[in-house]
Amino acid sequence: MHPSPAVSLRSAVYLLNRYCARLPSDTFTRLTPLCVVRSVAASAGRSAFVCALQLPVNSCLRQVVFGPPAPSETLAKRAAAMEVLRRLRALKEVDEGMAPIGKEGFLSSAYSRPSTVSPAPAPAPAPATSLSTVANDVGSDKPQAEGPPKAAAVAPGTTADVPSSRDFRTGTTKRRQYYYKQVARSLVRHAEGDASYHLYAVNLCLTCPIPEDQNTRGRRIYPPENAAQSFGFLVSERIPQVCPFPIYTRSGEVLVTFVHLAKDVKLDSERRTRMLDFHRYTFAQVSLILILKPS
Repeated sequence: MHPSPAVSLRSAVYLLNRYCARLPSDTFTRLTPLCVVRSVAASAGRSAFVCALQLPVNSCLRQVVFGPPAPSETLAKRAAAMEVLRRLRALKEVDEGMAPIGKEGFLSSAYSRPSTVSPAPAPAPAPATSLSTVANDVGSDKPQAEGPPKAAAVAPGTTADVPSSRDFRTGTTKRRQYYYKQVARSLVRHAEGDASYHLYAVNLCLTCPIPEDQNTRGRRIYPPENAAQSFGFLVSERIPQVCPFPIYTRSGEVLVTFVHLAKDVKLDSERRTRMLDFHRYTFAQVSLILILKPS
């Protein structure tokens, strides 16, 4: 899928920033893409610029996107932003006009489906408020009448006034966005027989130790990168690219990175059994993530 003809290089940066602003975040966070521009050699001894863009971690596009070479830094940023918009359009994160698809996009598609139920007879007139009036009064400081609010009946197959999530402030519980959830195929498929595996290492690095004023109990700060052993995992296929992400321990902020070490790793039956036992013990007894069913 390609961007709409109305989208130009001049508006690509603005549209990309608008998409990042619509990503879920609190009121104190301003999500922006990470941009790096480098100079590369071009033909005829001229220099060109290439821009690399990386979206925030809560975006579905997690790969670093490189734009085509451009004669200036500004054009390089615009070209890279256009490439990111093209990929977001292919992932159905933006519509044809490159506007972010949020809750209202899901609701419009759900309410636009034809109904097979015959329309109900129109109800008798009553002093009831409409759905839009009830939605606008939610969260306001106006005193509400006692008793449950009444809403006008809506016949099946017709559309109602649905409040848009854009009407609510960013970071509040009333402004929600829906995303398709999917587990990577490499994490749910199990290799059988003499199949090979991919070996990944989980690198942990203490980037921001806890300050002394917050370490009230005087715990020893433990940097995990100095440990003699570390965690790793085996999967049947290569996992998608995952950006480094932080976790917060008693020692402070720790940055987690997945590194691909080897492929075509073979396991005999004994090592496979020991690996599965260690997996069950780690997730069932230590982290309490996996609930084992009694045999």
